[in-house]
Amino acid sequence: KNIDFHETMKNIAKIIETQYELSYVIPIIGEMLDKFFTDYLVYIFIKEEGYGINALAWPSACHDKNILNIVNTNHTEELSQDKKTYILPLVSETKNVGTLAVKSTNEEITVKDIDYLQQLSKQIATTINRANVYAEILKHATLDALTGFYNRRQLEERLKQEVSNAKRQKAPLCGIMTDIDFFKSVNDTYGH
Repeated sequence: KNIDFHETMKNIAKIIETQYELSYVIPIIGEMLDKFFTDYLVYIFIKEEGYGINALAWPSACHDKNILNIVNTNHTEELSQDKKTYILPLVSETKNVGTLAVKSTNEEITVKDIDYLQQLSKQIATTINRANVYAEILKHATLDALTGFYNRRQLEERLKQEVSNAKRQKAPLCGIMTDIDFFKSVNDTYGH
């Protein structure tokens, strides 16, 4: 099990080398945890910025009302009295990025598994944090700060993608470009 644990830790760390999209990263992590902890139900919640709540990211549903309640009211590590439910905050660089919840389907959660979960939660939090940072950098690199619209570089990338797609599918491609005279007065009157 120690070998499997280290393999899981390594694989979670490697995800961020090739993929930064949370909607892709989280299911991979969830599947790795499910494979490692076969007797536990594993739930990954992601902190929703600005709302202060955790949204379920893995799996697609959680019907355990106790877990849902604890995840959004308690932001500290907690082992239930029956030792079958374990909640861990996902903290990276002092920032809470979510919560990992684990429920045993059989026996109590072992001390060794708690240790594994604590170490894995740190790796998961780091991976989530890196994906969030990358998404923020990507947003700044592709959006105009004033208007919030995609910038010229992004337009060029999308044009390349659409031309390539049209060639592959042997489909026609149409583009429309407009120029509005005296648009400055629109910006000055209504804002960018």
